[in-house]
Amino acid sequence: MTIRYQQITTAEYAKLFKLYGGSFSCSPELILLLEKLSQKLLEIRGIFEEETLVAAFPLIDGMLITSQKSLKCLGIETQIDIGQPEFVPPSKIGICFELPVKAKFISVLNQHKIINCVPNKSLRFAIAKDIEFGTERFSKSTLKNRRYELKKLIKLGFKFVPVQELSTEFLVNEYGRLYRNLRNADPVGYAKMKTNITTLRDYLVGDVLMLNENAVAIQILYRTNDETYDYINYVNSAYDEAFNHLSIGSSILFHNISSLERHAIINKRLLRFCMGKLQPGYKVNWSKKTNEYNSLQVNQSLFRINLVTSWIRKVLKS
Repeated sequence: MTIRYQQITTAEYAKLFKLYGGSFSCSPELILLLEKLSQKLLEIRGIFEEETLVAAFPLIDGMLITSQKSLKCLGIETQIDIGQPEFVPPSKIGICFELPVKAKFISVLNQHKIINCVPNKSLRFAIAKDIEFGTERFSKSTLKNRRYELKKLIKLGFKFVPVQELSTEFLVNEYGRLYRNLRNADPVGYAKMKTNITTLRDYLVGDVLMLNENAVAIQILYRTNDETYDYINYVNSAYDEAFNHLSIGSSILFHNISSLERHAIINKRLLRFCMGKLQPGYKVNWSKKTNEYNSLQVNQSLFRINLVTSWIRKVLKS
């Protein structure tokens, strides 16, 4: 089969994403939002097998958007927080292709799909352990303790409310309040958070921990999926320190992982709950051990094509 690259429209990309799925960083709504915030040129490179569109990847100002650092290059790192999502572009199963731009933080799931994707063993994703189904689960004693903590919270009058049942205004206000009290600063992108959440609301998932109609713990989580996985992108969280003795931070994390895993299982998919870059601290105990970041080695001929494209773009702008 002959593989060729060709620029496609955002409508064609949205249709492809709906067909094949992918990770949050490749979602059409996020890409269009980042284009609007950055006011940079959005290009979507389609990959065709003969005349059929089988994969695509978005570039903003010639870059793959794979991290908050990517947003810094676009000058919008203070306008939105996307966490550290995995990069899994929409693509047909079995297709192999090469990306003509250099990037890090490419999901290990691409290792048989993107032919210039290579392991970077010095960095790892924090992918949450499984609870009810999977190869690397929490221990029985951990599950017992976490479930006991959840039952204790319910007996004390706490309740979990689906984030989709809460208004955007309530969610943003409560998250801002909890975040400021916890960290003495506004969340990243708080000034535009209401607009950003509204744009991305269909992807928003998880439950908020409430007490007496007030939020006491919130996680910002986005879900996308493909045929095999539900991808959860954990952006950040905030909670009320007054309830530290009840382990509400751990409880909401366990509760959301558990409920989202059940959703994945019902839909015959696996859960891939990504908490960003694996760093020393609580993530170590919550995460699987075998997930590597991957980076891209750029084929020089493709890289030269990309440079020429960038030069032509600059000439047309001037």
